[in-house]
Amino acid sequence: MKSLWFFVHTVLASNSTLLTFSLESKLTAPQVVGKTDAEYVSHSTFIGSFEIGTPPQKVPLIVDLISDVFWIVGNDATCTYPPCDTQFSFDYSMSTSYVSPNDNKGFEITNPLPVQSIVKCGNSFDTLTIGNLSVPSVPVCVAYDFQSEFSFSAGRIGLSPNGGILSTLNGTNQISPIASVWFNQTVYDPNYSQFGYVTLGGIDPTLLVDGTIKWISLSRPKDVKWYLNVTGIQYDTMEYTESFEMSLDLNEPLSYVPADVFDEIIHLNPSIKKTNNYYIVENCRNSSISPIVLSFGETTVELSPKQMVYPINGVCLFAFAPVAANRTTGTLGYYILQNFYTILDYGNSQVGFGQSSGLNAAITEISYGNQLLPIATMSIGTPPQDIRMLLQTESNITWVRYSSDRCTPQSPASGKSFSPANSSSFVNQTPVDKNGNEAVVQLDLINGTVDIERIMETVKFGRLSFPNSTLGGGCSFDGSSPDLFQYSSGSLGLAPGNSDIHKLLGGGNVEPVMSLWYNRTATDGPAGELIIGGVDNSKYIEPIVWVPSEKTDSWIFTVDVYLGDEKIASNQQASPYSGATLISVPTDLFNQITKNMDLEFVSNQYIFKSCLDTINLKPMEFVINNSRLTLKHDQQYYFNPPSCILNFAPWNGTSIVLGSLFLRHFYMAMNYGNSSIGFATPSDNFTIEFQGNGRSPFSHVILVLPLLLSLLN
Repeated sequence: MKSLWFFVHTVLASNSTLLTFSLESKLTAPQVVGKTDAEYVSHSTFIGSFEIGTPPQKVPLIVDLISDVFWIVGNDATCTYPPCDTQFSFDYSMSTSYVSPNDNKGFEITNPLPVQSIVKCGNSFDTLTIGNLSVPSVPVCVAYDFQSEFSFSAGRIGLSPNGGILSTLNGTNQISPIASVWFNQTVYDPNYSQFGYVTLGGIDPTLLVDGTIKWISLSRPKDVKWYLNVTGIQYDTMEYTESFEMSLDLNEPLSYVPADVFDEIIHLNPSIKKTNNYYIVENCRNSSISPIVLSFGETTVELSPKQMVYPINGVCLFAFAPVAANRTTGTLGYYILQNFYTILDYGNSQVGFGQSSGLNAAITEISYGNQLLPIATMSIGTPPQDIRMLLQTESNITWVRYSSDRCTPQSPASGKSFSPANSSSFVNQTPVDKNGNEAVVQLDLINGTVDIERIMETVKFGRLSFPNSTLGGGCSFDGSSPDLFQYSSGSLGLAPGNSDIHKLLGGGNVEPVMSLWYNRTATDGPAGELIIGGVDNSKYIEPIVWVPSEKTDSWIFTVDVYLGDEKIASNQQASPYSGATLISVPTDLFNQITKNMDLEFVSNQYIFKSCLDTINLKPMEFVINNSRLTLKHDQQYYFNPPSCILNFAPWNGTSIVLGSLFLRHFYMAMNYGNSSIGFATPSDNFTIEFQGNGRSPFSHVILVLPLLLSLLN
């Protein structure tokens, strides 16, 4: 499920071209496409990673659609500004391909930066490298003095349609005159790397949902900006038909439209309020914002409400704003552009918009097994075999149950198991002693154990493939509860540290982030999403609250606990535990939580004597990193007709065990790169009602706690 979608409606006409992936064949010749990571710094500066010189020196450069300047800070003796002494500079004395002018005085460029400044530079040439693409003798302005504080980059690469780097190279047959920009919509933090990609010399078709690209001709082909002529805007009952121009700008967050158009939008939607210099969408979770349709001639682009709201710093910004009184043109900023795969065609003076894949990640559906435990499907082997896996945030081992062709007798389980004999990529990596016996790993399970071989296999989640991944395979189950295998054929260990999943994500193809969203209305069947490689920002509101894990091999963090206004626990260790159902707390804390509750203990469950008593439950708050995660009164019990069952249970440990009845009320993300875990309010606002089948979902749940105790202590 994509976080943001770009919906397009096309009417084929002379000025509206629909192009599929014959695009590459339509370029001047087969070319190498260069692709590099890019990121936002301070929410407003789009920086790509480029290489200059021979041997290449990596330098961060601002990617600018409204500039025709390609300049970089040089770090020789003529540069007197501090950035010359930092990593954000280019030592051209070390480049064998650098060619400098005889006249070192050069020339001046005024205001190439967001603030007023002057760059003095000489006309120089050197090799530009981006990914696999290397272009020699590129004109570059190497600055030796400038008047501005600029700490994020070593310069700027201008992608203007007239005079930018690609238009300079257009017609030289060195590089196809195509650039593109793609945004990873799952990245949780704009300051985190690989926020997107920039390509030169073509496009990356894997970043598109399909091969369809919509082209819009520039209204000013010879201008320094990418101007598009908007012929109409439709919002709710408003239809604006006067033409105006909008230019593309990667370094401007907001999109600006004529003031009279914006005033009418505000009038039609009173939930949009002005705060300081921004417009905030109130109650954006349940906002009544209507879609906006932009017309470019016969081509129309519909923006959904979610595409027009940007959550940041605890509020939801409206992506549009009115143009200033002294301006006659509008802007398409990156809050809107992030929804597209944007293609810049210098040869034909046009901009292409494709339906972006939206994320360099995979989303797989989760469902509930017994005890409301989350189950996800991953594919293993070549050809891939789909295996249902229990998600376990408390385990660092990923393992799969073998089928009967490797196990005798057959392991106790229902559902599909993994057949190594039917996979051409299966490799057994288990060490063997001098007697020929395998050194298997014994893994504790509910009321039993399993012997695990170490194997190497190809693992897939959706469209993401991870070859040569290490995991476990097993078939000898000693005393394990058959219920564990009723819905799954293995487990996906989501713990940090030296875990199988950490190694799998460490290949550099995706962000080392996994996240989990629960459908809080579900009790069986589809129950949410597991996102591999990022977060799905359509599934949560407000920023994610991050906290570093206090252990390297398990998710442990410190919380304070409030019951209403009363603080009932301080500096209490807590751990997410998706392999358990209940929220298990130390006995003394449990007694404080339940001291005013009228409960009875039946079949290992604490049941309210009257469901009416749940109405008076005080909200419970878990304070993490100065932010509060709140369980409302109807999130502290579970309704299994005719009973209301408390979500909490006591245990003899010292930590809080956050089982699925806690996790399902929050969006949870796990960053394996820096061993931090985060929580956010999910984007729904539902409570759950269990349509029971007469069987309690809590059977066996306390039996998993001895394993947890060994992890925490």
